[in-house]
Amino acid sequence: MHRSFLAFAILLAQISPALAAETTPAAAAAPIAATPRKVDRDTLVCHTEQVIGSRIPKKLCYTREQEEARTEDARKMTERLQAFGENCRATPGRGC
Repeated sequence: MHRSFLAFAILLAQISPALAAETTPAAAAAPIAATPRKVDRDTLVCHTEQVIGSRIPKKLCYTREQEEARTEDARKMTERLQAFGENCRATPGRGC
């Protein structure tokens, strides 16, 4: 008896957010999504990164501008490393 009630409660808890989302009228949600947001470049963006050799993640906070610069630097480094690898395969005797 208790197990079936517990199973029913879990099932109901999983279904209820989906039902609530379906009953929200689309017209009420549209004006919120249509309004453009001003992005403040000084706003802090925080996330956690896993530190190699540690179980405790480290919290890092950067401004949006700094975060975009870090992302761009990482992308450029990846492109350089990939190009270096392709050049090494193209000339096998170079000792890369």
